[in-house]
Amino acid sequence: MDPIDSEELLRHFTRSAVEKPVQNIVDEIFNDETLREKLGLRGRVSFQSHTNLGQSDTTTVDEAMERMSITDTFRGNQRAASARPATSEQRGKGGGRADQFYIYRQEDGPSSPAVAIEYKAPHKLTRGVITAGLNGTIVPGWDVIDKEGNSVEFFSKWLLAAVVTQYFSYIIDKEVQYGYLFTGDAIVFLQIPDDPITVHYYISIPGVDAQQDDEYGLQQTAVAQVSAFVLRALAAPPPPQE
Repeated sequence: MDPIDSEELLRHFTRSAVEKPVQNIVDEIFNDETLREKLGLRGRVSFQSHTNLGQSDTTTVDEAMERMSITDTFRGNQRAASARPATSEQRGKGGGRADQFYIYRQEDGPSSPAVAIEYKAPHKLTRGVITAGLNGTIVPGWDVIDKEGNSVEFFSKWLLAAVVTQYFSYIIDKEVQYGYLFTGDAIVFLQIPDDPITVHYYISIPGVDAQQDDEYGLQQTAVAQVSAFVLRALAAPPPPQE
């Protein structure tokens, strides 16, 4: 297999290796009335490009980082990032991004985005950078902004703070509460509660986790992890309207 060196190749690989199996699993659950009711599933799913939502203003990295902090909240893998979303005056004038896709909830009437996905080629956001950058507490105003450093830890913290905060601002601008970053090697799941000053996230390394867990290895695969996350998002009530 050729190495994945772009978001386009990653998206193409993920479509057959992850997205189609996830879509099939959700469809089968939806077709089973007992499972559908038990899981609170409120529709089928489809994977679509960001262009279906049109253009959107987005917050710049520096603006986002100035308003957020990242703290360790659960067993070293799950974190919480506190941030205040940008106002319309603070948002930059950027358009949609080509590596942005959405999982749509298809119910009676118009479909609506339920999960946002961003693909990052693995060489741009390596597993080592992800685990180092999301290890411990990050307060960008103290640790990153206007700071200099040459260590791997500093670079990783700066990069992950930028990625998480900008993505947070992007998905909250779309009124989507669930999303994940996918590199092909790692998945960073994100969830924004009703009070949008915090983003919770969890790191999954399917290739490592599935091999290390003999008893529950199947549950640690990318398909299983994404399926569970999508089912949770589909069962969640719509975000509150301002």
